[in-house]
Amino acid sequence: MGSTHIIALPVNDDLPKAVHADADEWRRLDQRVDELTEQVHTLKDDIRSAEHADAQALADAAVKGGALPDNDSAAPIRRTLAQVQTAVKAAEAARAKAAESLVIKMRRTNVRDHLAAGLKQRVDTAADAYETALADAEATVNRARAELERATLNASTVQALDDGWELTVSPAFRVTAPEFSKARQSVADVREAVDGMATAQPSPQERTVRLTNGKSLVLDANFVAQLHGKGEVAEWLDGYGPETPIAPPIADAAARAYYDKTFGGAA
Repeated sequence: MGSTHIIALPVNDDLPKAVHADADEWRRLDQRVDELTEQVHTLKDDIRSAEHADAQALADAAVKGGALPDNDSAAPIRRTLAQVQTAVKAAEAARAKAAESLVIKMRRTNVRDHLAAGLKQRVDTAADAYETALADAEATVNRARAELERATLNASTVQALDDGWELTVSPAFRVTAPEFSKARQSVADVREAVDGMATAQPSPQERTVRLTNGKSLVLDANFVAQLHGKGEVAEWLDGYGPETPIAPPIADAAARAYYDKTFGGAA
């Protein structure tokens, strides 16, 4: 089965109850890995300190002309370090196993739709507030910009007196307005992306399946659909639903060769 790596999880309040226990178990194992990893760093520092102390004791003895010590204060720390490093590997393996199990369960319980629905609701609310803030800001900025331009009225008179041109009273400078349209477009882009998530359906490029010959494999999704059409898929292992079966014979040369090698018969 393909490997699955989790970096972080949404909080349980955002997840359906069906996966709360599994998510908590992954978090517990992830914290355990962090704790053990921190112990490794501490032990390595302790080893360096012990080696430095031994070296200093040896140097002091040499200066004093006494018997040279044969200490290895770091030895017990190294043994502890080896034990903790072994524990780190075991904890990482347990975390990886929990991650794979959790992701498969999240797929089977349609967690992506649950998250996407909540995501859309939050984004719509926040986007509405942002667009309102943009409108208020634009009105405020436009008023301030107009006031700034009006403040330059007498500058035209000053310029006319300086250079001899016609004396007039009008805004001497134009102030560039911020591009609020770009900010509005960015909001529209976010809305569009989240709306797409809410309506999209997963379309994995590869599938993990158990075939009727007992083999568990990661295969191209289109190829698996063809095998499914021939009744060769016994179980879907990755948490996604079954592919729509493709009934026609397997036409792709590489896929056909794999089929003949695996099942020993013509498709």
